Amino acid sequence: MVGGIARATFGLDLPSEPEPRLPSEPEPPRRPDTRPWYKKLAETIAAILAALLFVSAFLAAYAAVGRHEEWYVPELLRLKGELMLKGTPHRSVSSAEQCFSDARQLARQQGALFWELRNAVSLARLWAAQDRKAEARQIIAHVCKTLGDSPQIADVREARALLDGLDAKE
Repeated sequence: MVGGIARATFGLDLPSEPEPRLPSEPEPPRRPDTRPWYKKLAETIAAILAALLFVSAFLAAYAAVGRHEEWYVPELLRLKGELMLKGTPHRSVSSAEQCFSDARQLARQQGALFWELRNAVSLARLWAAQDRKAEARQIIAHVCKTLGDSPQIADVREARALLDGLDAKE
């Protein structure tokens, strides 16, 4: 009220005082939290959920029409598992582990060693975080042994680094 009078009379912008409310009036709605970190977090979670929804819908469509082109399904399952672990409200470690295991099994059936490698790395990281290092080491060692010496491939270097890290922690 004083701020309005000061503005009208003298052209001054004083901090406005809240207008008195009757006891029966509800509180006015609060402004949404617009802190930059909160907004960025909300955007990130929304993007993760959108990606998870997209991958899930694509896998459902694949299952509905039949398995004619399944070469990419192990990677989609791996991506779905990775998205489930990104700290969203739908975080599900057991579902992510199931995605990695299913993807690895499908990749083995297809003879798709690259997809098997990527899924083994994802599964080994999950197991290492759960302190299941022996299982993680075993799965990575098997795939690295099958691949032989292929250091020019970034995923192989990543798998070997993970294996070295698991060996060092013992």
